[in-house]
Amino acid sequence: MTQIPPLITQAASIARWAPSSHNCQPWQVSLQALPQERSYQALLTLDETARLAALDTLAAEMALSLGLFAGIFCHVLDLGGAQWRCHVEGDRALRITITLPAVETRTGLDAFAEQVRNRRTTRGPFAATPISRADCARLAARHWPLLGTGQPADLRITQDPQTRQKVAALVAHYGALDFSNFAAWSETYRHIHFQPAPQVAKTRGFPIEALLGPLPTLRRKLLQLLLHPVTMQCLRPFGLARTLARELADLVRTTPAILILQARTPNLSFGDLLETGNRLAELWLAAAQLGLQIHPLSVLLQHARPRDALRLSLRLTEWPCFIARLGAQKPAEIVTPRVETSVILHATSAQRDPCAAPCADHSPLLSD
Repeated sequence: MTQIPPLITQAASIARWAPSSHNCQPWQVSLQALPQERSYQALLTLDETARLAALDTLAAEMALSLGLFAGIFCHVLDLGGAQWRCHVEGDRALRITITLPAVETRTGLDAFAEQVRNRRTTRGPFAATPISRADCARLAARHWPLLGTGQPADLRITQDPQTRQKVAALVAHYGALDFSNFAAWSETYRHIHFQPAPQVAKTRGFPIEALLGPLPTLRRKLLQLLLHPVTMQCLRPFGLARTLARELADLVRTTPAILILQARTPNLSFGDLLETGNRLAELWLAAAQLGLQIHPLSVLLQHARPRDALRLSLRLTEWPCFIARLGAQKPAEIVTPRVETSVILHATSAQRDPCAAPCADHSPLLSD
């Protein structure tokens, strides 16, 4: 059985703090030693027991999540002095061939680990303060190397009030789909923990207090009953889902900026989604360093009608694959849980052919 080197263990340990829908953490890493000295092959795949699957469109969202994980994983390898190259296997896996340094470096590694762990997704109101041109330029700058798997989506940040109002109107109109689709909401509900936040650890999902702040026991119990998928279906005629959608729309109206990643083609390949996830990981962490928060508006992309309406309303010439609120706010105090690294990272003794297809080589010296 392959012994897992400390740098690769640390790369997986840090990367597991990447954001994912419902904090489902849908990643698996299988590691195998190669015949060459200090060489390994990591196969990154989606965990079929953890990935979201209630909607067909979630396949792209899960690939994006895997790209977020891969981007952080490879950046840790960079900081540790390793060389790596990536190759996409079909539409389900990313193979990374790794050559570890004779002497490991740690320049910036501890600071980066702290930065990743301190990142939060803040769902409350953002400050109305506009985002400066300098900060927008910092968000647009690229410093991480490409994975070499495809074409990343293009970044657009808009502070135009009319655009913000149009997005808010779409959220108000279509946001109820998040709650009224029984299969999708059932999957969401399974990821909500109704225990006090300090009791939720080493798992997937998120405590209800990550959404609403500290709650007394009685209110948590009432929410557990009220948000149950069967209850939500029974309350549909009374407009509960529409009320929740309007509340989210109100947050959009007062947010200073809308962030969009848009692709040049309507159907992104698996490799394109991985590369876009890598871009999003760098972007999310850069925003956190600037005191800015990113809150995804996934409902506008998970269903065909709002997705088409978004492109039409904003007159987009490209195809959006990620949209979020962007603004200044203190990070959420409640930490969402994470599974242990050993749940994600596994060693294997199975033999595999070395990378046969052209791959993109990277090292800290090659980073742009």
